[in-house]
Amino acid sequence: MAAGLTCLLAFAVQGAGPPRTPADSPVLKDRNETPEQHDARMAWWREAKFGMFIHWSLFSQLGGEWKGKMSGGGYAEWIMYNEKISIADYAAVAKDFNPGKYDAEKWVMAAKNAGMKYMVITAKHHDGFAMFKSAASPFNMVDATPFKRDPLKELADACRKHGMKLGFYYSQNYDWHHPGGALNDWDPASKGDYDKYTDEIVIPQLREILKNYGDIAILWFDMGGGGAGQHERIHKAVMECNPKIITNNRLGGPFQGDTETPEQNIPANGLPGRDWETCMTMNGTWGYRKGDNGWKSTPDLLRNLCKIASKGGNYLLNVGPNELGEIPAGSLEHLAQVGEWMKVNGAVIYGTSASPFPHQLSWGWVTSKGNLLYICVDQLPADHKLTLPELTTRISKACFLADTKKQALAITTADNGIPTIAVPDPSPVSFGGNPAVIVAELTGGPVATILDFVFPGMPDAVISGNNIRVEVPKATDLTKLAPTYRTGSPLVKGTPASGSTNDFTKPLTYSITAADGSTRAYVVTVLPRLGAVSVANHSFEEFDFLNEYDETIGKNPPGATWTFKDGAEAGINHLKGPITAPPSPDGSQHTAHLRGAGSSFSQAINSDQGNYRLSFSAVKRSGYAPTPVPLTVTMDETVILKLESGQLGKEWGTFTTPAFPLTAGSHTLTFTLGKAEGDAMDLIDNVVITYCP
Repeated sequence: MAAGLTCLLAFAVQGAGPPRTPADSPVLKDRNETPEQHDARMAWWREAKFGMFIHWSLFSQLGGEWKGKMSGGGYAEWIMYNEKISIADYAAVAKDFNPGKYDAEKWVMAAKNAGMKYMVITAKHHDGFAMFKSAASPFNMVDATPFKRDPLKELADACRKHGMKLGFYYSQNYDWHHPGGALNDWDPASKGDYDKYTDEIVIPQLREILKNYGDIAILWFDMGGGGAGQHERIHKAVMECNPKIITNNRLGGPFQGDTETPEQNIPANGLPGRDWETCMTMNGTWGYRKGDNGWKSTPDLLRNLCKIASKGGNYLLNVGPNELGEIPAGSLEHLAQVGEWMKVNGAVIYGTSASPFPHQLSWGWVTSKGNLLYICVDQLPADHKLTLPELTTRISKACFLADTKKQALAITTADNGIPTIAVPDPSPVSFGGNPAVIVAELTGGPVATILDFVFPGMPDAVISGNNIRVEVPKATDLTKLAPTYRTGSPLVKGTPASGSTNDFTKPLTYSITAADGSTRAYVVTVLPRLGAVSVANHSFEEFDFLNEYDETIGKNPPGATWTFKDGAEAGINHLKGPITAPPSPDGSQHTAHLRGAGSSFSQAINSDQGNYRLSFSAVKRSGYAPTPVPLTVTMDETVILKLESGQLGKEWGTFTTPAFPLTAGSHTLTFTLGKAEGDAMDLIDNVVITYCP
């Protein structure tokens, strides 16, 4: 993977290493495996990172059209359900399904040239049609169509020829054709016994696809459901056929499967402790739909690939072949462009582990492999400087993968050990289109340093050299303070331990020791000041979603006290993408956001008795509800400010509350979004509480 990296030396350091299965992982009981056995079985999949999903079946003959009209509902492969087509009428479509241009070898080479390492094709989707020769049901490609060939056999042969792993998708629960299958509530002919359907259709067909096509690597279930017993019988049959096969999490019942399967989205924090794979369409639908040319751009596909790899996942990118058996030209064009990029930059993807940083970098993403960091730069900062804010291990050399001359990039290191890579102007590679990748080699041990030091609910600590100072309310009991701190590396240890209670009536020394034995001592001084209070990290750079989309990566930092309402969409907005907002008032790219009626977040603070004012910046994010919505600010559930509709606009405004009283002790500040007609989002930044003497 490191071929051609002539700018790098070969020092060995302790890196993040490949993924490891936790000993308490629920997947181990499915196979009665040890973590080591599970890791060995998953090794090729974790190395591969990039695969092709193929949605192709009888629905492809219709292309989203029924009785001369395009179906208005949902995905094209759901046309039987959306149009409530009878079993007999849908089965009649098979007499016209004759994909004479199907060429399995062309499909495999399209995937291989794109840099994909495995393929997963729909053996049976929800319409119940088997894309293979099946003795369990005549409703299959060989017996029901004029094609008379088994496309899965041809694909399996082509995959074997070209070293491509093959997997089969199988809808075990939803089946709108066979009696007893789930979710057909419009045709009485679908009525039947689910147990009989499981035992006479599902299990026999699973045995067929797992035994008749060679070494099948993946079984991709969909739409888990059914009652007690069915899951166990299905799982038992699969294990009898292929105990080494990789399965996903959609069988249902007690079975966790090997992989999680987020669909059409990228988990903000990945899925720690689990192997996972984002499956995503290239256009608007999984199955072929006539006229659907809304293709994701090649740069967007590459951004998704880098983003997913940076969070430790795989990317299963879909194509929907048409009724003739052709992958649409738009898909092939973008796949070829992805492949050209992967030939040069594939090392950032294959066999890498998730980013070592706990939150997303504003300019791109990072993956790691051993002592190498792969830095995927999406937007080059104006000053051409790429700072790695939590890396405390030295960088020896760095260069662009696409730079044929392998020009070494300049590296500077701050006093606390944080490195910055400088991209020369002009750059040896171009920016503005596809991401550019830098490979950096780490050498030496981690630097003994403290990156942040937080007293929960108190003002931010100030780190200046080896001195740390923080002001706290005078009423604070200095003998029972429990600060948290972060060193940026699990190899750097501190004494006293982060989060331990200590007496700060006098300055206290914290000793930080790196793995190489180097130490650094910090003197922490706590200064009581009347009224001292703040919202920690009020520029929000270090906070993150609890249940939202892919905007940032990581967890709340040590000492952070934001709490989020269950089920609400609230977190950090990264101010990128097609729906935009003005730059943050403090110049950062991060702000807190609230979306949807009732969405709220709260912050614990500590204060002395007295009067206070709160100020903050806020703006309505464009692209959402046409009118602003009420935004209510409360302290201990008492309203201290309410911004009515019309007070928030498309440009940042600064708002200050009237003075309000607080007693000595801990309090809770809350921001809550009100109701709106349509989807609404407010952004909030620069929250500051000021004591009024």
